[in-house]
Amino acid sequence: LFALLKAGHHLVHLESEDQLLHSILNDAVSVLDAQRGVIVLAEGDGPDPKLRLRALAVGGQESKGRFHFSKRLTARCFAQGESVLFQNVQNDQELMTQSIADGAMSSVLCVLLRTPRKKLGVLHLDRGFFQEPFTEDDLLLADAMAAHVSAGIECAQLLRKQRDLFQRTIMMLAQVVELRDEYTGGHTNRVTRYAVMLAEKLELSEHEVELLRFGTPLHDIGKLAVPDEILRAPRRLTPDEFAAMQLHTTLGAKYLAGIPDLHPVIPIVRHHHERWDGTGYPDRLAKDDIPLLARIV
Repeated sequence: LFALLKAGHHLVHLESEDQLLHSILNDAVSVLDAQRGVIVLAEGDGPDPKLRLRALAVGGQESKGRFHFSKRLTARCFAQGESVLFQNVQNDQELMTQSIADGAMSSVLCVLLRTPRKKLGVLHLDRGFFQEPFTEDDLLLADAMAAHVSAGIECAQLLRKQRDLFQRTIMMLAQVVELRDEYTGGHTNRVTRYAVMLAEKLELSEHEVELLRFGTPLHDIGKLAVPDEILRAPRRLTPDEFAAMQLHTTLGAKYLAGIPDLHPVIPIVRHHHERWDGTGYPDRLAKDDIPLLARIV
């Protein structure tokens, strides 16, 4: 019961899909005293999806080793659509594979991760020769844990797809800006890559790096309001034209103000032309008064 409650806690408090999978798996390995565990998830919506390793954990002093799980047993569990206990794989020559032998597996649980809508993947747990074999009770507990967390895994996958779609939409908007300004072709992609590299080198939080991924492609969105004769001028801008060009920072911030989910990246859009010495625009901010993510961009 405690294991089930703890699994539910992960669903509420973890946003990252990878974090969720590793937390669930570590709990399963610990509670069921496994020497090793993996989570494999199905990729693709066709009739024969590929099963890909997404999380790996080991119990006690075990090393991860080369062989993490039995692909044959995992595929069988997924194809049958039900959780399976292989109490003593050494006694069944049909089950013996290189991965089982080299992984020193004597007993294996393959637990189906599923929701009422679809099969998601398999939780694979094994015990070694110096451990008691898994029992039917172990299978029931592992299956209960799998059923309990599967909806959370599906939600995390849907959120990831939603974020990917959001990111692609933002990049499309950035490309619309670039189509108007031949001089800046590829500029958005390059600046975004550099900004993310700097943020990771500074060891910023995952949330801050995510804000840079969303906010940096939009840093010049205000240029949509800059007239073509200024944006594409093949000469040095006049003072009045330069002043009009500078408005792209405040106009971009104004555009994003109408989208609540993008409010955290408004400082990037408004302040990416500020300067450390205070001579930038639009607000002539200096030094640490410039928001950190805007300084990076």
